[in-house]
Amino acid sequence: MDSLKAPEPDGFPVLFFLKFWDVVGESVTKAVLDVLNNNASMDKLGEAVVVLIPKVKLPVRVTEFRPISLCNVVYKVVAKMVANRLKVVLEGIISQHQSALVPGRLITDNVAEASGNVHGIKVARGAHAISHLLFADDSLIFARATVEECKWLVDILKCYEAASGQSINFEKSALSFSPNVSIRCVNEIKSLFNIGVVSCHDKYLGLPSSITRNKRQVFEDIKDRVWQKLQGWKNKLFSVGGREVLIKAIAQAIPTYAMGCFRLPASLMCELNKLFANFWWGWQIKTRKLIGFRGGRCVTRRIMGNGI
Repeated sequence: MDSLKAPEPDGFPVLFFLKFWDVVGESVTKAVLDVLNNNASMDKLGEAVVVLIPKVKLPVRVTEFRPISLCNVVYKVVAKMVANRLKVVLEGIISQHQSALVPGRLITDNVAEASGNVHGIKVARGAHAISHLLFADDSLIFARATVEECKWLVDILKCYEAASGQSINFEKSALSFSPNVSIRCVNEIKSLFNIGVVSCHDKYLGLPSSITRNKRQVFEDIKDRVWQKLQGWKNKLFSVGGREVLIKAIAQAIPTYAMGCFRLPASLMCELNKLFANFWWGWQIKTRKLIGFRGGRCVTRRIMGNGI
């Protein structure tokens, strides 16, 4: 558990228990074991603060918020212990058809292409076609922009709804078409699904859904976010250790998330390194600042005085 996440109803974060375990450890252990072994009441431990997280930029309806519960640390420990005890019997009590969120199983294990009525897309010549991408409760489905194929897709979704009881939330769904699709075809398919159309899905989980040839423009917001963070710290007095922690734990974590999926342009990486270096060295009389990028590495030069 994160040491300093959002405060719980009792006001004690995980860091409190870590620092003062020699004082509260015995009491916490006794409380958890009483719940697990003696069926003790959890009325107070189970209290939580419900917070609404917006799903869209300008939410106006309740359905556009995602509720999350901020639970007490002791309650989280109890829940974790129950989950650990259930792990040894999960395979015996969960159906083989339930594949999501079970260790050793993938949600795609139950997906099969039977008739080939819906075609996916290929990322390159000779590559396998991709018909869908799944993550938790979100899905991306790829199909040819024809009325016939989209009718097959609608029938598949209705069949799934009848079999599982789970229906598609069309208010949270959107269609995206290739620029080569005619306006007439777009309108026909739009009326078939009765959902909105977007020119391009902007971002998903904080990452761009599509990459153009100008990768620098796509990832330019990373530099802006780093710059805003550093500017907020610029006029504050930090020790050398404090600056190091801020750079490594916060500033460098911003591009790291995107770098887990994409290869960022070398020019952008160099500018990010410049921002980090200027924040690190800029406060000293004799500093070493970045001035360029050569042969895959950043070049520095000793600057005297106030950096002039």
